[in-house]
Amino acid sequence: MSWLWLTVGAFVLALVGQAVLVHQFKRRHAIVALVGIGVPIGLGLVALLFANYSIDRSIAGTLLYAFACEVWMFILSVTFSSFAAKLMLLLRQRPLTLVEIDRLSDHRTIIQDRMNWLADIGAAIKQDGLLVPTGGGRRLTAAFAACRSFFGHD
Repeated sequence: MSWLWLTVGAFVLALVGQAVLVHQFKRRHAIVALVGIGVPIGLGLVALLFANYSIDRSIAGTLLYAFACEVWMFILSVTFSSFAAKLMLLLRQRPLTLVEIDRLSDHRTIIQDRMNWLADIGAAIKQDGLLVPTGGGRRLTAAFAACRSFFGHD
């Protein structure tokens, strides 16, 4: 099997695994599911590539898999957080009046959606009228801070 087909197959397997996990938990954990299933598949891919192919093809396959996963995560995050994407998905179901669109674009509604999403992925919980980070939320924040520091965005 070609290194390229092996890489494409690993990515397709990661997408199928992500879909299974998302449907199993019936929550909006698409990115978490992709990371959870994509990392082990990616590590297996790396092991297979480096054991069976030249260094240049192994690196190319590894980078291609990482790039494909990153593009997919970007697409997922845009559809979850973009108001325009949300609006287009709603318009696909039925036409909306301008009043309905105004109500959807209310900042409070958008912020509430984001707060619900944080609670849904387990990064924060609503407690006594407050939004409080969970242990996972604190780890996520630490990862964000590390990335910001690494890329010089302190």
